[in-house]
Amino acid sequence: MIVSHIKDSRHFITAMTTRALTELEYDVVVKLADIARLDDTILSALETARVVDMSDGGMGSFRFEYGDSNQKPTARHSVTVEANDVDGVSLSIALFLDSEGRPLEVDIWKVDFSPLIQLPRPEALKRVS
Repeated sequence: MIVSHIKDSRHFITAMTTRALTELEYDVVVKLADIARLDDTILSALETARVVDMSDGGMGSFRFEYGDSNQKPTARHSVTVEANDVDGVSLSIALFLDSEGRPLEVDIWKVDFSPLIQLPRPEALKRVS
């Protein structure tokens, strides 16, 4: 599945500063990869990963940046999970991969459109698709 909003979001990303994954973000991406039954090569991409926070109203989405980011990446959906924020509001969290199978984006959507309070622990993630 190709996702067209990826190319549109690049406008917001280019002016932002990259950062390392937090420990919780790393753990969540590892869990998403496990749920999606991706091979362990994804872990090597995470060890040196740089990410940028996406302009999503504070919902917590982030995008991976690689040295070859001059090309527009093609995204494919890998897995979607559900969980709750600490305030009990439902979250949808989706992992998208680039054409090389590397993590491209973790898209987080809080169903009431309020900002994410805290990323859920990996054990709270339940597969949807």
